Amino acid sequence: MLPGRGKSKGSAYENEIARREFSPWSGHQFIRTPQSGGMREVTKADLFCKELMISGDDILFIECKTRKQLCLHTLLEERNSRGQIPLFSWFDKASKDARREHKIPVVVFTQNNRCNLIAFKKDIWLLLKSKIKTKYYIVSGELVILPLQDFFTILFKEVVSILKPICQKFQRIDKEIEVDNI
Repeated sequence: MLPGRGKSKGSAYENEIARREFSPWSGHQFIRTPQSGGMREVTKADLFCKELMISGDDILFIECKTRKQLCLHTLLEERNSRGQIPLFSWFDKASKDARREHKIPVVVFTQNNRCNLIAFKKDIWLLLKSKIKTKYYIVSGELVILPLQDFFTILFKEVVSILKPICQKFQRIDKEIEVDNI
């Protein structure tokens, strides 16, 4: 890969996932967050949808990752140079940022634009799995991984109706903590 190509490759992947995957599924226009999470006052996620932010249905914190070399063994077991397991490292970062925004974190990833996969917490999977048509999924620790196209077999409005109460609970908890700290 040419020097500096990783950033443009990641940006292209984020645009593709927003335009070709999340927008058609949701019926709303998802876009890549300018500077990939650079709109700190709005969101730190890689993708967002202004319409959903206004309506209050913006419940997913979407982190996108693309790698040249990626196999599930490496992703789930091998540690990188910092001693971290890649998928869990990505998900931890997304979780911390999502919590501040009262959203559900998901990580969408691929190897050189092969099959797109999505990872989210096992407790979210348990809430959604009866509505998702998939034959293939992996449970690793507290995460579930499945093909993104299989995730899209559940209707967007069903995801919102199932997960929005969790996001609202995050908001209530944070408000209670704020009041307690005054």
